[in-house]
Amino acid sequence: MQAQSYPARPIRVIAPFAAGGSTDIIARLMSDRMGAELGRPMIVENRDNPAAAAAAAARAAPDGYTVSVGTVSTMATVPACNPQAGYDPLKDFRPATNFARAANVLAIHPSVPAQDVYEFMELLRQRPGEYAFASSGVCSINHLMGALFQLAIVDRRREAAVKALAEPQVRYALAAHGATPVGNTPEQFQAEIETALKKAKEIVARKGLHLE
Repeated sequence: MQAQSYPARPIRVIAPFAAGGSTDIIARLMSDRMGAELGRPMIVENRDNPAAAAAAAARAAPDGYTVSVGTVSTMATVPACNPQAGYDPLKDFRPATNFARAANVLAIHPSVPAQDVYEFMELLRQRPGEYAFASSGVCSINHLMGALFQLAIVDRRREAAVKALAEPQVRYALAAHGATPVGNTPEQFQAEIETALKKAKEIVARKGLHLE
């Protein structure tokens, strides 16, 4: 394909979400202006399944006449959650440019007694398991953002615990009760729990123990 003669026909633009959403709006805005610049129309083709849309783009002929509108969902969350999605975001596409960045917003009900994100995080710390969050579906971008927020809360709690364990008076008090301060990572603590549970199950099974 000669750069001077490109494009010789309309260009298909695969948008990985249904019409009317932010991805569609951006895709149509940019396709309209880019088509005017290139001298050929860029026709937006909406798909309501991000994985299927990206897979279709990946299978298209590499002739420059199919463009995929990549999003965080198609390029990151879908392949991260589903390695069998049918495409590789790093190998099957050639990045051109990022059209725009859109913010994700945390919204809470007015009845929740928190005025800002810091008060909300403190509320969650004080009332573990009492609140849940809603998203548009498993492995959607806002689902992962919610999971990330949960991890941030865990990290903040751990930081507070580690700082407390570093205080001489805390270490002295623990030692006075025969305890050794630890302050390991969530992953290390998880491994400890799994090891302790496995060992407990083995002992219970071998000795035939059970609660009355």
